[in-house]
Amino acid sequence: MRFLAAVFALFLCVLNAAAEENSRERVGIYEAKLVELAKKEAIIDAIKRANDEPPAEMDNEKWASLADTDEIVRAATQNEAAKLIRQFEADKGVKKVYLRNSRGVIIAGSAKAPLYNDAKHKHIAAALADFAPRSLPVKTDPLSGAKTIWIAVPVMENSKAIGVLHTEIILQASEARP
Repeated sequence: MRFLAAVFALFLCVLNAAAEENSRERVGIYEAKLVELAKKEAIIDAIKRANDEPPAEMDNEKWASLADTDEIVRAATQNEAAKLIRQFEADKGVKKVYLRNSRGVIIAGSAKAPLYNDAKHKHIAAALADFAPRSLPVKTDPLSGAKTIWIAVPVMENSKAIGVLHTEIILQASEARP
């Protein structure tokens, strides 16, 4: 009986190691795709324009109260950068993609971002400060049950991070929920 338990435990370790390797590989693939998206002219131009504008009189609470059809929200979801983001999101391995300026303010996304200013989230702040892709720990999405991870990559110009692209990657889809 102990032998079977040991074999089963070994099998679970091997299975877990394979899943971890698959997850690391998947994150690497999407980081590379985000880095390429971050090089697009429409993405860089949108960030440069947003960085040149004075900060809006907006905060996360006001943003949350706006309808998806509000002109301020539509400005972030209907611009050229948002069109590129929607194309990127056609890949069903990602759930959400947002573009933020150097202050962490939303400037483009395929839909309304939950937060107007997301600069305090570790992966976004680190991507802006370290000029390198960053991620958060794997979590379980409370609605879908899927295992996901958020990654952020800096948008660079002249060796300087001018903004950030971030997305939620689906690592493992969940079983159908009742």
